[in-house]
Amino acid sequence: MKVIITSKEFEKEFLRLMSFYKEYYWAVAWANDKSKCFSELKKNKEKISKIIIGLHFYQTHPNFIQEFLNEPNIKFIKQTEGVFHSKIYLFKNHDDDWQVIIGSGNLQMQLLH
Repeated sequence: MKVIITSKEFEKEFLRLMSFYKEYYWAVAWANDKSKCFSELKKNKEKISKIIIGLHFYQTHPNFIQEFLNEPNIKFIKQTEGVFHSKIYLFKNHDDDWQVIIGSGNLQMQLLH
């Protein structure tokens, strides 16, 4: 286990995982278009296996929605009851070669394998 505390560390590790792994499975409360991760995701759409992004509180940026609205492996979810506040990112090559990031940007990120 590796503890990631700063947003700079998170971005560096996230980009490393995006480049190393062939499949992305994510569930996240919201997404924006202001990061290197967004740019990399646009370049690596073929790696998207299943991504679920929340629209609750209208935090997901419209540019992100517009970019990925027609991607068949991305689902946008507007939960009307409760709050969809997931933050889990699975990166995978095959069943015994994967890593996952879980946590909350408000507290800390943890990298598990």
